[in-house]
Amino acid sequence: MASKIILVTGGNRGIGFGTVQQIARLSSDTTTIITARDKAHAEKSITELQSLGLNSPFHALALDVTDDSTIQAAVTEIDQKFGRLDGQLLPSPSSMSTNYPPSTDQQRRHHPPGALRKIHPTCAQPGPQS
Repeated sequence: MASKIILVTGGNRGIGFGTVQQIARLSSDTTTIITARDKAHAEKSITELQSLGLNSPFHALALDVTDDSTIQAAVTEIDQKFGRLDGQLLPSPSSMSTNYPPSTDQQRRHHPPGALRKIHPTCAQPGPQS
């Protein structure tokens, strides 16, 4: 069994993909759940990570944090496959802002306050208050 199970939203590209790479480099026994709106994109990123020589356990998962049905499906799949979730990361520029909740309508649509608490309430903590 993996020592940790971490979910990374948008782990198929950009900052999320870089985050997944770092997790895999630093902890080869951590299972990283890579999410993308389309599961095929997450699966493709796993193939790319393996081609880079990163052989940590990876799991592809379809997830759109603005869509309650995909959030519920993710919760169910994580519970059935792993039984727990040790942490989750939302590595996007808008989530790194110290302005919480997000300041623009577009950011609110992409990262609504509390969206990830629906995935696993004990892992998603509210962002910093300004």
